[in-house]
Amino acid sequence: MNPAFFVLLIAVFMCSVEPNKNIYIISQSRSNSQKRCEAPTPERFPGCTANIVRFTYNDETPACEEFKYDGCSHSPNNFETLEECQKECLKKEA
Repeated sequence: MNPAFFVLLIAVFMCSVEPNKNIYIISQSRSNSQKRCEAPTPERFPGCTANIVRFTYNDETPACEEFKYDGCSHSPNNFETLEECQKECLKKEA
């Protein structure tokens, strides 16, 4: 393959990739679990097609809910199991 063509191909690819807007920075003054549970649910990222069953905490309901993870979106509010989400986000009050 011609090196100039290869460089051009990479440049076109890099320009077509949309930046990930799902990276969240939350105040470090809160506990890690509180920050994780208050983060937004991951949104689908264009071009990512996985449909992995995951769980997210919804503070409006307040409950852990199933969603389809695309494999690319980033948010700490993304748990592999319902139990993990509940343990982290539904802490019993003393």
